[in-house]
Amino acid sequence: VDVVLERIRVRKPRQTFLAPLMVVAGDHALNDMSGDEEDSWKSQAAALGTEPVCILKGLGEYESVRTLYIDHARAAKPL
Repeated sequence: VDVVLERIRVRKPRQTFLAPLMVVAGDHALNDMSGDEEDSWKSQAAALGTEPVCILKGLGEYESVRTLYIDHARAAKPL
């Protein structure tokens, strides 16, 4: 997150979109990314003057990603 925060500091975007790159947006997305605590990604981005927009949708909620997973599973060779 330090690299992203540095880019926000330098580029000063009006909004910053935060989205979990996980199949399921669980505890990490709810607390560490979008929580109200001082050390959450959302709070750190807001402290830099950007408006954080949190997208609490895991990759598994996108049809195209689910299709990709299924296609790869079908193509996999058994061990």
